[in-house]
Amino acid sequence: IEFDGESFDDGTIVRYLWTSSLDGELHNGSVAAFTFSQLTLGEHTIGLSVLDDRGRWSTETTKILLIHGAPTAAIINISPASATTTSTVRFTGSGSDDGEIVTYVWTSSHDGELYNGTASEFDGSGLSYGSHTISLKVQDDHGAWSLTVTSILIVREHDGEDNGKDEKFP
Repeated sequence: IEFDGESFDDGTIVRYLWTSSLDGELHNGSVAAFTFSQLTLGEHTIGLSVLDDRGRWSTETTKILLIHGAPTAAIINISPASATTTSTVRFTGSGSDDGEIVTYVWTSSHDGELYNGTASEFDGSGLSYGSHTISLKVQDDHGAWSLTVTSILIVREHDGEDNGKDEKFP
């Protein structure tokens, strides 16, 4: 996060003191602008006070800053784990966040996007033959995306019989 302050004085500003209600002192230096990347998740009251060349501190000015974390995705289950090209496959995932999960996106390395919506599980069918890397990512209500998680799904060609055999798998 980039912080930049501005102050006015009849003399010269010699020190800028930035604080956070959650993390304490963030910056104490001779320049107004700095960056900080380790803020704790939550609601911060960010304060800025300046010191002039006569040793007088300003009244602190504050702003509220809300820091949200990125969501986390998990693949709970893909059933059946070994399907046929005619099978219906249930994909079950989850997402956790400091807010709400609003989007689940499932993709296949063979078939592209399988699902993009608000449900944590869905049924898919018509998957192509082969070994699929199935990916899931989730988005939270602040627009942040999770890292992508993956699992393998084997899709065999259906032999046309109801004898439980599958054929032609590489």
